[in-house]
Amino acid sequence: MSNIEEKYRVLNGVLLEKEIHVSSLEEAIELANQFKKERYFDWFRGQAKNWPLSTSFARKSKLKGKEELEKLNRFVNWVSSNSEIEYLEKKTDKMIAIAQHYGIATNFIDFTLNPEIAGFFASDAKWIRKGTKSCIICLNRNKTYELFSIFSKNRKIHPELLEFEVDNLWRLEAQEGKFLYSPFKNIEDFLSVTKILFPFEKGGNQHLRNKVYPSRKSILEILLDQYFNSEEVYRFHQTVKQFEDLKKYHLDDDYSEVREKLKSELNVHPSWNESNIKEWREIRKEKIPNFSKKITVNVKYNSDLSIFRDEIYDQIFQGLSNIEEVKSKLINWNLERVGDKRLSISTRYINKIWDGLRLTPFHLKEISYGLSNALVLQFISKKEKLDLRYSFHKQWKKICEALFGELIYIEMTSGDGSHTRCYIGKDKIVDALRDALREDLKQILKTEFDEINGELLENILLKMNEPKYIFNFQKLNSVFVTDAVPTQIIHFPLGQPVYYSAAKLEVFGIP
Repeated sequence: MSNIEEKYRVLNGVLLEKEIHVSSLEEAIELANQFKKERYFDWFRGQAKNWPLSTSFARKSKLKGKEELEKLNRFVNWVSSNSEIEYLEKKTDKMIAIAQHYGIATNFIDFTLNPEIAGFFASDAKWIRKGTKSCIICLNRNKTYELFSIFSKNRKIHPELLEFEVDNLWRLEAQEGKFLYSPFKNIEDFLSVTKILFPFEKGGNQHLRNKVYPSRKSILEILLDQYFNSEEVYRFHQTVKQFEDLKKYHLDDDYSEVREKLKSELNVHPSWNESNIKEWREIRKEKIPNFSKKITVNVKYNSDLSIFRDEIYDQIFQGLSNIEEVKSKLINWNLERVGDKRLSISTRYINKIWDGLRLTPFHLKEISYGLSNALVLQFISKKEKLDLRYSFHKQWKKICEALFGELIYIEMTSGDGSHTRCYIGKDKIVDALRDALREDLKQILKTEFDEINGELLENILLKMNEPKYIFNFQKLNSVFVTDAVPTQIIHFPLGQPVYYSAAKLEVFGIP
């Protein structure tokens, strides 16, 4: 007789206890692990309070439910607008799984195969009072499948257990996640589950938190930043609509007619053909890579920023070049400050740049250059005591000018509702424009010029902000890795979207 059979009521291998009370979270996890080992249960769900088992959608009011459906529909539309992940349109369950993991209400209920992870979620709440009854819900997969098979014979819509992987959804992978689809509000009435109840205690396992919520992101998860930004833009527009008086302050685009004329008289530059940009839009399937590769960069300040940047570049490029198949790895960066130790340097910016660029076709030299520019900008901002979260435009511009020279401030959109801004050195953009310039541009712009310069560039970008009509793709793309990516990431909050190449740009112009 097993320990479980000695302590609890068991009939034909089925645990009859609906609730089991234990004294602590640790004891609850230990018991859940014992259930798993002896094959009584194999799916687990942690709840900070002993709520009825229910979907996030079922918990919404009628009005909030309608809003959540609209939000889910916007998410579906966003997926369809991104060629990299449009395949998800045909895989509804996977698309809903992504939505579920990023806070959109659905009819999915999260479970995990790992009792320790269930315990983490049962203790991960700020608003629950100490001593409140928390629980780990235990479910037997095979017996639930048998039960649901009866439903499927008698009902067109029925609950299901869902087991699948979502490519590049590292959060789901890390949480060993599975889903219970429930079309009913009271799904618990139809299930045979056991709840392990215990007094709530706030979890403090930082190692487990880092496992459950990986600090590094996959390409899919990086792309999702654009969705959240598009939602912010949508909510802003909805707010503005509530104030009819604001309409009188609306400024029409003075150049819309000019742009339409330009588009009718210009062809898309041949460098933007599909064969050239296809590889820049591809997403490669990837499990969570290991962090075993470490690169140390000694940051020694030099007032000559070009020398400062080049010294950092040499270390980064050499370090990356020494690692086999380096683009398939997440680098553990070690930034050592040489000199004033008080100027500590966070790795979060350089992590985000490497994670976004490593799977692109950019060469390691180009990526290393972008990383070194970012580190210089970050260091100088720290030295000048400029808080990057609240930096003023003029202060930030001054720092960028010290590295890049004369700048142009650019606003970009990708056609999925998201947008971001960056600084780019004028000379580099002028060079990118020069290669794409066509003979008839003088006549179309009704502007006389002998050479491309910064003033003319701004004139062109005001009148035509669709880059595929005026820029050489390869030239513009090279500016992205060196200027656009570092200034996007260092200047804006980490949750903002970042465009890592020009391949998806629809608008590239002056704000």
